[in-house]
Amino acid sequence: MSRIETKWRSSFTIILCVKNEIGRIESFLRNIEKLDALPFLLVVDGASTDGTWEALQEYAPIETIQANNVGLLGQRLIGIQSASTDLVVLVNVDDMFTETDLFGAVSELSNNPDIDGLQFSLISEQANFWGVAWGEYFRLTNPPGKSVKLLGRPCVARKVNFSFENPEVKIFNEDTWIFMQEKDLERKYLVTIRSCIRSCPSTLSSNLLQFWRYGVSDSAVARNAKEHLRLLFHSSFRIAFLRGMVFVFKGRYSSALFCLLLGSVRSLGHIFSSLSKMISLRA
Repeated sequence: MSRIETKWRSSFTIILCVKNEIGRIESFLRNIEKLDALPFLLVVDGASTDGTWEALQEYAPIETIQANNVGLLGQRLIGIQSASTDLVVLVNVDDMFTETDLFGAVSELSNNPDIDGLQFSLISEQANFWGVAWGEYFRLTNPPGKSVKLLGRPCVARKVNFSFENPEVKIFNEDTWIFMQEKDLERKYLVTIRSCIRSCPSTLSSNLLQFWRYGVSDSAVARNAKEHLRLLFHSSFRIAFLRGMVFVFKGRYSSALFCLLLGSVRSLGHIFSSLSKMISLRA
C-alpha cells in the first residue's frame, strides 16, 4: 500500500461517468494510475457498446458500476450515492490533474469545514481558436481564490450536499441541475488554486452541438416559467452579452464571439426544446 493510499484511504471517492469513451478512457486511467489514485476511483458506465466497459475491467482495483442509459446526470447521481466516503471528486474523462492538485484540493476541503465544495481552476492547453477561447472563458468565470455561487459541477464536494431525486428525463448537462438545486441555499464554494487541464471540443460542429445540448438540458431541468426565464437570462444575457462585453473591453474579440455563440445557441436549444414539448403535449 503506497504512502498516499495509506494517508487518504476512506477519505474520498473519485467519480467518473463514461459512455462509449474507448478513445479517451485509457489515457485518463493511466493518469490516475500514475497518481496512485486507482483505489479511490469509481467509474459509472452508461451502457457503453464500444469496448469501454471491457477496458475498465483491466484496471484493478477500481470499482465499476454498469448503469442503464440514464443520461450523464443519472450516472453522476448513481456514483455519488454509491460512494462510501464523505467527500467526492467529480471528474470527466477529459480531465487531467497532478498528484499535488488532486490531493491538495481534497486536503483543502477536508481542512476547511466552513467550505461546502471547491471548483478547480480549469485550464485548456489547446492552441486552436476553441481551446484558447475555452481557456479564457474559464479564467473569466472561475478565477483562483474566488468565492462563487455554484454555477456547475464542483471538483470536490461533500456527499451530503446532493439530492438523489432523479429527474424523470435524461439530462446531458448536470451543471444546470446542480445550479437549480443550489439556487436557494446558503452554501459556500471556492475556486481553488489547484488546477485541472481539460480537453475541450475542438471543432465548430462539436462546440455548437455541446452548446445546443446545454440548452436542451436547461429546458429539461426548469420546472416552471420562472425557472425557464432565469436560465434563459443566464444564457442570453449573462453569457452572450455581459461576458462577451468583458472580452470586448479587453480586446479579446475572438473570446467575445465564443461567448456570443455559447449563449445564443444555448438559448435557442432551450427555446426549441421547450416549444417542442409544448406542441407534443397539445397534440
